[in-house]
Amino acid sequence: MGPSKLPQAVVAQRPDLIPEDWSETHTLLATFGFHCNLACTFCMVEDVLGVYRGADLKAFRAFLENPTAMRDIRRVSLSGGEATMEKELVEYVRLARRAPGVEHVRVQTNATRLANPALLGQLIAEGVDEFFVSIHGHDAALCDALTQRPGSFKAIMAGIEAIAKAGATLLTNTVIVAQNHTHLADIVEVVAPFKPRTADLWNLWPRIDADDTRGSFVRVSESLPGVVKALEACERHGITPVLKWFPHCLLGRFAKYHDDSQPTVLVEQQFWEKAPRFACLYQGICEHSPKACAGLTHAYVKRYGWEQDLLQPKRSAEPRKPSRL
Repeated sequence: MGPSKLPQAVVAQRPDLIPEDWSETHTLLATFGFHCNLACTFCMVEDVLGVYRGADLKAFRAFLENPTAMRDIRRVSLSGGEATMEKELVEYVRLARRAPGVEHVRVQTNATRLANPALLGQLIAEGVDEFFVSIHGHDAALCDALTQRPGSFKAIMAGIEAIAKAGATLLTNTVIVAQNHTHLADIVEVVAPFKPRTADLWNLWPRIDADDTRGSFVRVSESLPGVVKALEACERHGITPVLKWFPHCLLGRFAKYHDDSQPTVLVEQQFWEKAPRFACLYQGICEHSPKACAGLTHAYVKRYGWEQDLLQPKRSAEPRKPSRL
């Protein structure tokens, strides 16, 4: 693990973009091209689409070329917006692939444009070996309603099929919301024939619409059965699941798939001003909180309460030592 602070020479390139600290020193997530051809109802960046510029090539290059900043980075993930809409995406890929120590270059995408063999082929030829594809519904009716774009499910599935046929590594991502929580296992079944390496399930991260005017929130007690069925489906198909922002203590034997860690992100730092804050009523006694388990968002607590009768804190065998004043 590297030191907690990033080199000031790197931060100074774009202090509005580059954080002062590493979040996770093995993965770098670079955001840029804040445009999208979908309009997902739970999108965490919708207010900055067409507003932020993200990591311009100069700042991105400065980070990649600094040996201290990149000392432990093994994966560079490229995201947006919809990354495939960025005109200079190939140049970002080239820079990432040339960086010493980088083993994987990932594109985070809705895959709707990747059925285009020219685009997909060029990205793979330049060094993209992982495609992290967002899919939030198991059929056209649900998916198209969540993306607010007719035909999106068909386009996403065509992109997933193209990635699989091209031999690149496929990974999927699904956000757990009120509209799809009973169909999470169905989504796994839809993508399973294309052999994704992992399937991420992210509990809603309400940076936008914290008051839930769109009806996306769902209680963890209601979504838990669907989450468990999805995790079981992943195991049956040999897919490694990853579950984020869901209470660790509710998962039983599936807790090994829980991971609330986040990469180091290059994004305008004011983005985090609206980021949801997390807390847990049992933070003082549960050994998983807050390091392994973020808990519940403040917006969730405001809506449903602390869930004190549902959560099951794991008490450490050894009492915590009091902090020194």
